[in-house]
Amino acid sequence: MHFSKQAYSNNRWLHSSKEYTVAAGYNWVRIHKSKVDWRFLCWNSLNLPKSSFIFWVFMHQRWSTRDRLARMGLVGDTSCPICLLDPKSHHHLVYDCVYARTCFRLLQDRLGFKFSLLHLVPWFSTGRRTKLQRIFIGSCCVALIYWIWRIRNKARVDNVVRRPEVVILQIIKDIKTRFMRRNSTILRSRDRAWLQLL
Repeated sequence: MHFSKQAYSNNRWLHSSKEYTVAAGYNWVRIHKSKVDWRFLCWNSLNLPKSSFIFWVFMHQRWSTRDRLARMGLVGDTSCPICLLDPKSHHHLVYDCVYARTCFRLLQDRLGFKFSLLHLVPWFSTGRRTKLQRIFIGSCCVALIYWIWRIRNKARVDNVVRRPEVVILQIIKDIKTRFMRRNSTILRSRDRAWLQLL
């Protein structure tokens, strides 16, 4: 049985003198959810679009990891295709896998930050860096999550894993190039000097 409540009649809202519009009707019908605290990190204009999308999927825990596929009865082996040790889950791939931890440590050393990847979202909002540096580091971390997803796929299909050093250099190069195209004229001297050291 379907129940619905009335909101408008004859192109007028029942409890208002305003005219009904499709946009207002959509807002009335849709489920209003609170905004997530990682939205600015995910949809930052410095991110590559593919990185933002894969990060968004990761934050919703919708990667097709082997543990999920095993629960659906599609695969039997749940080991990580990168390190071949632990059961492969979202958490393992990004936070626990030896390969991912090595990549993140190299990124920390290269960019000079100390927080863990688990604390990326709060740090992005309140970190003790200039806004530009927080955006740059956040974009590199989002790109790293994309690269881990990509390397997981390559390891599963071709049994090939790129060296962490090569991945980190590629991430920094991509984000730096994208940043310089967009913001080279508005850089403060402190930020310009920091970027040149990377």
